[in-house]
Amino acid sequence: MFDAMMEWMTVPLLFGEHGEPRTRTGLTHFSLAPYGVFQARDGHPILIAVQSDREWKVLSSKVLGAPEMATDPRFATNPARIANRAETDALVARYFAQHDVEALSKQLDAAEIAFARVNEVVDVLRHPHLRRVSVNSAHGTVELPAPPSRFSGEGEPDFGPLPALGEHTERVRREFLG
Repeated sequence: MFDAMMEWMTVPLLFGEHGEPRTRTGLTHFSLAPYGVFQARDGHPILIAVQSDREWKVLSSKVLGAPEMATDPRFATNPARIANRAETDALVARYFAQHDVEALSKQLDAAEIAFARVNEVVDVLRHPHLRRVSVNSAHGTVELPAPPSRFSGEGEPDFGPLPALGEHTERVRREFLG
């Protein structure tokens, strides 16, 4: 897990290692624009990540319906979009504010623009990929998120019951504390 997260941190780590550490930017990206969270008309936040001038051209023409933005000198290159981040973000924000999350998701997906819905924790509870395991406890069965690791050819592991409070105290004292 640590290695996976550090791969995501490569760019900021390289800047820091070479004497130009960046400050926190929330869900934006200090060296890419537009990159961040925008609100759909129905209030749902969507994070987009435009990582190249080619993607900006696609976003401008296929999503925003403004192909002229791809050649506008204020936005045509990533350095220009960063220099004009407030205006770049405002363009995207205005468009997103006029469309519901479902329509935006379909447009972004069709245009192959990296995006994600920003979910609340309770939204994740309904996510189709959330695997669960059932574990018995002194108060009945408890449904928990399944551990992430899985082994080929094996189903979900069978978890024993959760121990009752104090159930193993004496054994732990004997075996581990002498």
